[in-house]
Order: sequence, then C-alpha cells, then structure tokens
Amino acid sequence: MDSKLKAPALRVAGWGLLYGEFFDLYTVVDLLQVPSDFASDVVHYLRCLPYVETVAETRSCKKEAGKSLRRIFIKVVSIHPESPRKAPPAKVDVLHSKLAQLSKTMPLPQGKR
Repeated sequence: MDSKLKAPALRVAGWGLLYGEFFDLYTVVDLLQVPSDFASDVVHYLRCLPYVETVAETRSCKKEAGKSLRRIFIKVVSIHPESPRKAPPAKVDVLHSKLAQLSKTMPLPQGKR
C-alpha cells in the first residue's frame, strides 16, 4: 500500500534533482504550498525512500520569524527506478528449460560440428 506522502515526496525529489542544490523544509513549504507539518512529513518520507539518494547537512541560519536557527538541508543526488515488489522470483526449473530450448535453436560454433 502506498503512502499518501509518496506522490508529494516524489514530486519534491524530481524538483530537487532538477534544482541540484541543497534545500530545506521551508523551501518545500513554498514549493508545495502546504503547512509546515505536512512538509516535514514529506521531507522525512523522502529521506527514507530506498530508491532516492539524498545528502543531508545541518546549517545554522539567521534568526527569522517562525523558522528555527538550526535547519537540515538536503540535496537529491539520484532517483533510481522503483523495484517491483510483487514480482515472483524466477524459478530455477523455468530458467533451465528456457536455456535448454535456447541452446537447441542456436547454431553450433564453426569448429564443433
């Protein structure tokens, strides 16, 4: 079951990959136009996704109204394709029979007649 945070997190990941720089929670608030509570959950979910590589660093910032002094900035390094979860594992017997069938249809090398 997919989380309700997956779509916004992938949107932020795509934007972050194109943006190419470090961004923080307040950038995500402005990007998604959502409250900071929801944006915080999205950023946390984004950092936990196994197929999105991120780099994080903590910075001290100037005091601003409604913003913390120490903030976590993240940068999206890469997004890998999501692996299918429900794909059945390949069976050895099926692979062996396909390999045997393929070897019968392939021509023999020139010296092996």
